[in-house]
Amino acid sequence: MQYKNLKDYLTKSGVLKGTPDQIEIAKAEYRRIYQREYKRRRRSQNKEISLLINTKLHKRLLRVSKKTGTTIQEVIIRSLEEQQYSFVELYDRKVLEKLIQLLANIHSEITYIADKGISDTPSYNDVQNKVLMIEVFFMRMLQVQTTSHSRSTCT
Repeated sequence: MQYKNLKDYLTKSGVLKGTPDQIEIAKAEYRRIYQREYKRRRRSQNKEISLLINTKLHKRLLRVSKKTGTTIQEVIIRSLEEQQYSFVELYDRKVLEKLIQLLANIHSEITYIADKGISDTPSYNDVQNKVLMIEVFFMRMLQVQTTSHSRSTCT
């Protein structure tokens, strides 16, 4: 923007010595210029999306936003940020099923090793920890898959 502030705008436009009506019109014009530049800067720094949601979901989001004292946009962003570590993109169901099968095989092998107590394997506690990590991963994947499946059938 070529003006530092309102006074600078009024001075450079020569309206400062004008009538009160001229000053008010110039103030309104400066405000429009400022808002336009502000929006351009903001759009260049951030990405913008539009969502079309059904009334039921909107009411739920509105209820949460009122309860937390935030906007609906902030509720959506906060929810996405909370889910970023457990979020799995489910573009191809077959790929997800193959991944689950592969992890099930790994889980079975680790459980077999832990149960047999084979001597050249890592300690039993290490194996138990790996089994626990895989079980937690499975539970998250099933939760995401179930949630995603129920959402896709509702809309």
